[in-house]
Amino acid sequence: MSGRASVDAARALALLGDAARELGASADTSMLCGIVERALGELVGFRLFTVLRATPDRDGLERLHSSDPVSYPARGVKSVAGDAWLQRLLADPSPALSPDTEAVRRNFPDSEAIFGLGCASALNVPICFQGHILGSMNLLHEAHWFRADDTALCEPFAVLLGAAFFASPSPASSLSSSSSSGPATQPAGASL
Repeated sequence: MSGRASVDAARALALLGDAARELGASADTSMLCGIVERALGELVGFRLFTVLRATPDRDGLERLHSSDPVSYPARGVKSVAGDAWLQRLLADPSPALSPDTEAVRRNFPDSEAIFGLGCASALNVPICFQGHILGSMNLLHEAHWFRADDTALCEPFAVLLGAAFFASPSPASSLSSSSSSGPATQPAGASL
């Protein structure tokens, strides 16, 4: 892990306040995803940030937002059938860390694409609201980047996304990406 600076608590609260104000003003999931991306980029850091939402029948995860819309475009849907890691993301409300290359290779069928982006660790934070897992917020970076306290920084942002998901029940109405909506399909095997 590189020498990351400690997080300024006042700054973290200010960024969380920005996200909460956006949710309170409009529940615009696209705008909120962008605000969360910028906040977590500053607080935690990542090379790739994605937001996934469970499909209505919970047989897939739809990518609503990506910091890299070329490699991981919004609108991609990944079936969870036969994928134990994705099934875990929809069943277990605790964050999951894949700290290194070995764990990423074991947990992600698209690990070679992830490595190609210079990423070798992943932090998956469930997006929960009112006791339901609605999706996953995913941060990827170099091996051993994420610290134990990163989940505590990420979880309040994930709850705000959960409230936005709850307020706008149609996944198709809240698609976003950093620079474009990207194609309607995702690369084969892409899971984040």
